[in-house]
Amino acid sequence: MTLEQILAAARRFGASDVHLTAGRSPSLRVNGSLSRLEDGPLDDVALAAMTDALVPQRLQRNLEVAGQADFAFTDQAGERYRGSAFRQRGHLALALRLIPRLPPTPAELHLPESVVRLADRPHGMVIVTGPTGSGKTTTLAALIDRLNGLRPVHILTLEDPIEYVYPVRLALVNQREMAWTPRASLRVCARHCGRTPTSSSWARCATQRRWPPR
Repeated sequence: MTLEQILAAARRFGASDVHLTAGRSPSLRVNGSLSRLEDGPLDDVALAAMTDALVPQRLQRNLEVAGQADFAFTDQAGERYRGSAFRQRGHLALALRLIPRLPPTPAELHLPESVVRLADRPHGMVIVTGPTGSGKTTTLAALIDRLNGLRPVHILTLEDPIEYVYPVRLALVNQREMAWTPRASLRVCARHCGRTPTSSSWARCATQRRWPPR
């Protein structure tokens, strides 16, 4: 199967993730469980071709040296994905997360009103924490897009990589894809906002790393 066929199958079956590993058939995660597509196992040549097509040139060095590269991409159908390419036991592997075209609403996530109201506060810092896969990015995306539709403010996100793409609404949303460090983030926020960063400027980057860093 081609990469396009695998991704189309993932959308058709309502999968949340796609796992591609040398020596195994493509696997889809549907409702939390993995199932294999009825196709032969992928070989190293096929995975290398998929990886070269997906991983941006600027991240190829990370994959070679560190053995891992995180990225995001949009397929030919306009669907968006977050990806991680890595090496395991000397072979390439890919893990791809399907991203909805639009951020979810707080109601769709069943967020309590006390959490939703955090996006209405004019000042302060909101930190969304939790283990991998607990919904940090999704929760924050819902709050940012709510703010996007309610107030004419400047929202600056610092992401690595960019996942949800926010539609044009009432706010001005600028999304930067960059490696995260406290000093660089503060400098970028200050330059883009023209003043001390506000809560909306920090909203995305505050979830990416421990603050303050150890």
